[in-house]
Amino acid sequence: MATSTASAFSGNLSTDPANIFTAFGDTYAPDVGYTCGSCPEGFVGDGINCEVDQCSSADFGGCDPLVNCTSAPGGGVVCGSCPQGYDGDGTSCEERDECAINNGDCDYRTNCTNTVRDGTLLPSTLTDAILQIFLQGDADGRSHTFKLTASKGDRSSSLYTTVTVGKGAPPVPAIMPIPGKVNTGAALTMQASVAVGNSSGASSLWWSAYQQTEGAEGDIVDLLADAGVLASESRSGSTLVLHPNALAENTTYVFELEAVSQEDGSVGRSSAKVVTNTPPSGGQLLVTPTTGTVLQTEYTVNTSGWEDTDLPLFSSFSYRVIGDDTRAGVILSAVGPQQVLTLKMPESGLEEFGSVVEVAAHVEDRYGCKANPVLFNITVMAVEFTSDSEMHDFVDSTVSESETLLSNGQAADALNSITGSISILAGACWLYLNHRWCVPLAL
Repeated sequence: MATSTASAFSGNLSTDPANIFTAFGDTYAPDVGYTCGSCPEGFVGDGINCEVDQCSSADFGGCDPLVNCTSAPGGGVVCGSCPQGYDGDGTSCEERDECAINNGDCDYRTNCTNTVRDGTLLPSTLTDAILQIFLQGDADGRSHTFKLTASKGDRSSSLYTTVTVGKGAPPVPAIMPIPGKVNTGAALTMQASVAVGNSSGASSLWWSAYQQTEGAEGDIVDLLADAGVLASESRSGSTLVLHPNALAENTTYVFELEAVSQEDGSVGRSSAKVVTNTPPSGGQLLVTPTTGTVLQTEYTVNTSGWEDTDLPLFSSFSYRVIGDDTRAGVILSAVGPQQVLTLKMPESGLEEFGSVVEVAAHVEDRYGCKANPVLFNITVMAVEFTSDSEMHDFVDSTVSESETLLSNGQAADALNSITGSISILAGACWLYLNHRWCVPLAL
């Protein structure tokens, strides 16, 4: 059918009619004075000649539905190459068994399992025109071909369509950072959260860790491969717990968390550094005088010479009566910045063990990393009373001292004073007629 052209045009045109028609976007029919329109849907050609588009037929032009079909001049078709993972000439594509060649590049000690790529059967009793499913993609785009067969009685017809799906945004794991340094003597807990990307499915998690050395990427040995370091049930949860002393002191570790989308296989990773601590070192303890009487002699306890990079340091003091294995150490002072303590010992040593009392200093850095206690032995003798009046004077002095401590808000010190006085009275030695008795009193 001839069509007229009535489009505005400015410029120089050749007197050749073919150039004139081409300039207006029409197809020039040789030796005639008209143009030909486009071939209708289902046909291919230049408008002068239109042939049936074999690729739009029910059998996809004889090509496999997994390939591209291109109609060729003269009514033929050209079938594209089979997609990755398939073998064939384009008219037929068969899934390749990768495991049949070199065990699929898997280690010879493992079993290779071929993954089926096609043939997924969708619900066969669909009555709706819309079906919603999730498709897996990859970075290069993964093709999925659908075949729809409509049947009525003994008649049926099929249509094919192919869609290409790229990989969605991967899950985003985030490990909660651990500020400062961690103490190797305590259990280490690593926690993480995972935000989904474009996919809405769950993610599979996997922790790993390695030691980072100075000037290198770090050892490739995965520390978590040793199940003995794990206090948590597995390394595939959002929380990872390591046993105390699982890590070395003064070392940097890198913990990594990999999250794999169970929907499309996309992978997200996160990492965090953990620096382990080293306790203070080089300190010493000195107590003066080295000999005295319980609750009467004033002792000065001094710890010094400590070295550590994580200042300030904190100290506490305790004591233990040598020969008394029924009790642990008794606290003399709470943890604080003090390194010098002045006090009267609240308890005497056992006479049969030389009245020796062991004083200990406990020092830790600002992250709570504790050094081994340093020890110093002193002699603390019991009080000897020569008369009842002397004992009464001692009790009055203790009560007065405790009241003063209470009025100054030092309740703990007042309690220690009273407790020590009771201990003195319960184990005091008495002198009478040049004889010495150390018999507990019935208080």
